[in-house]
Amino acid sequence: MCGPTSSPLLCVLRTEEEYQRLVVVLDSLVDRVGDDEFHPLASLVDVQGALVERYER
Repeated sequence: MCGPTSSPLLCVLRTEEEYQRLVVVLDSLVDRVGDDEFHPLASLVDVQGALVERYER
């Protein structure tokens, strides 16, 4: 769960609010990283994408 002591970027999504917040961050990161697999934030995009996908299932 995303709480005051956990990172808002890396947490298991349990509520719609957490999901929406992460989607906004993920969209911003994707805009910045684009298709650059070697961008320093590319791994973070992958992890956040997996968290969003897991919540959507």
